[in-house]
Amino acid sequence: MVSPTPPVNCGVVDYTARLIKYLRAEGHEVLPVDSPHWGLVYSRSIYKKIVNYNPDILHIQYPTVPYGRGLAPQALVFLSRAYPTVVTIHEFSQSHLLRRVAITPFAIAARRLIFTNLYEQTALSKWFPLIKVRSEVIPIGSNIPFLDDEIPRDPNIVVFFGLIRPNRGLEEFIALVRQAIVHKKPYSFKIIGSPQEGVEGYFLALKQQTQELPNLAWNVGLDPESVARELAKATFAYLHFPDGASERRASLLAAIGNGVVVLTTKGLQTPPIFSGAVEFVESPAQALKVLDELRFARERLNLMSQRAREIAGLFSWDMIARLHIQVYKQMTNSGKNLTPSSK
Repeated sequence: MVSPTPPVNCGVVDYTARLIKYLRAEGHEVLPVDSPHWGLVYSRSIYKKIVNYNPDILHIQYPTVPYGRGLAPQALVFLSRAYPTVVTIHEFSQSHLLRRVAITPFAIAARRLIFTNLYEQTALSKWFPLIKVRSEVIPIGSNIPFLDDEIPRDPNIVVFFGLIRPNRGLEEFIALVRQAIVHKKPYSFKIIGSPQEGVEGYFLALKQQTQELPNLAWNVGLDPESVARELAKATFAYLHFPDGASERRASLLAAIGNGVVVLTTKGLQTPPIFSGAVEFVESPAQALKVLDELRFARERLNLMSQRAREIAGLFSWDMIARLHIQVYKQMTNSGKNLTPSSK
């Protein structure tokens, strides 16, 4: 498995670590291929690790924060042609043009491609129509556990959860906080997350700008279990995704899996399955209005919370691992060469 390993504040790295855990639970040996450097000049040294492993399958996760602009993953897909290679493309449609171009080697040389939703698969297939027949859609799961225990929810708590970096809806969340103060609303707001590496200045600037807000708390750097407990205490979340809510948003899955009623944005990637489980809003002003409408609608809130948990349950890690194993077996001549590890 070619991917940086924790601890790194990167959603793809967290996803990959959890995928490895569940693949191992299914009885397969998974060996991580990590490197302190991902520049093109380091491709050969990384490739030597792969040769030493002599894997049945080589699986590359792309992109990740530690890769940066490094092109070693792209080189590996050519260097490692002796091994059945699959690449998971986590982002394409919303990526910068240069990032899209950087995905070209994977589209050309990988034996199989995995996408985290149909929208991303369709977006890349417009560039490379032939990838449709050698690609799969396997959804992601939440990196945060779902708590089954009944924790009393505070109807006034509204949370944001996710990586703290630009273009994640934090500005809109803070705008909602300020509007609640102006309109003398009783809500308490929490930002739960960790700053992404390389943008710590953004986090510090936002925290400085909001230090005078009496109704906002920052909960930074919590472990997954503590995050789950904070989510389980909240009634609402406001997650303003610039490209709309979708099943590839792990922060959204974490919130709904813990029964939080999420106010979010609707976009081209938003699947119909979320209808009835989340509330779609277009702006902080509309979010505040919806909060006021839902706050005392106890029966509706309970139904939405239950529906949210049901949807999140569809994205179980057991299922995700089994779908990956199915792809691996197809790539190794119907599984003749891929057997669970006896080690």
